[in-house]
Amino acid sequence: MSVSLPEWLFDSLVDCGPGAYGDLAPELRARLKSQIAFLHHCLGESPAWRERRQPWLDRSLTRRDDPLDWVLFGIAESYASGPGLLAALLPALLAGCATAGREVLICRLAESARFDEICQERRPDLPLALSAALELAGQEQLFALSPARFVALYDELAGASRARGRTVLLGEFHNPPDRPCARLPGRVRLVLDPACGADRALLRWAQPGADIIEAGPEESTESGSWLALLSHRPAAYNLAPDLRLAPGGEALWLWPELPPSFFRFRRADIG
Repeated sequence: MSVSLPEWLFDSLVDCGPGAYGDLAPELRARLKSQIAFLHHCLGESPAWRERRQPWLDRSLTRRDDPLDWVLFGIAESYASGPGLLAALLPALLAGCATAGREVLICRLAESARFDEICQERRPDLPLALSAALELAGQEQLFALSPARFVALYDELAGASRARGRTVLLGEFHNPPDRPCARLPGRVRLVLDPACGADRALLRWAQPGADIIEAGPEESTESGSWLALLSHRPAAYNLAPDLRLAPGGEALWLWPELPPSFFRFRRADIG
């Protein structure tokens, strides 16, 4: 089926900043391109659907694995990590959710402003890293919505007959939209091994909102609900991080809870 979008949504279309890729420093452009290549290589691009048959006593099992009809991303206005945004978007794109008839919708949510201010007056500039990331990912449509409008969009998409979809929130929200969604951590906690020789400036650029704590294996650190570790000796730490990074991977990122399969649904027929 083809997903139909409400006409009012396009009144909130925001200029992503054409040419942002060219405005970004060449070494940082290379980092974003490496992030995309890394995700493509590690997560792979699956076909539009898969079918497997297993005959048994004149019966066959047919299973289909299809992309979702729509994926709705809500990005907090304060969120500024290009690698983090790509790590959220690419699994949905690799799952096939941006193919014909399907929609991947990226919305920037401003919680402190009225809808008309967001769309007509403010249109706040995107951080350059986000603009370049969207341009590189081929996703240059961005919508600026209030939480109420975001909920209205969710309700229209979720109410469509036979349409299947998911919603993902990325960043810190004071009043997150009250609808079923996958919530990525608003502010990640990252333990940095001071002896690993990491590029701290690059790490700060890649994860500008992260709570970065420099601590060796002998120092006590709270694990928190979502934790990343950057070290050349992760086994020395008494931690169970959600994501481990080695030196040289300061600008790489992955959300382990968002594989491409998260953006697909399965059906089966016994015939």
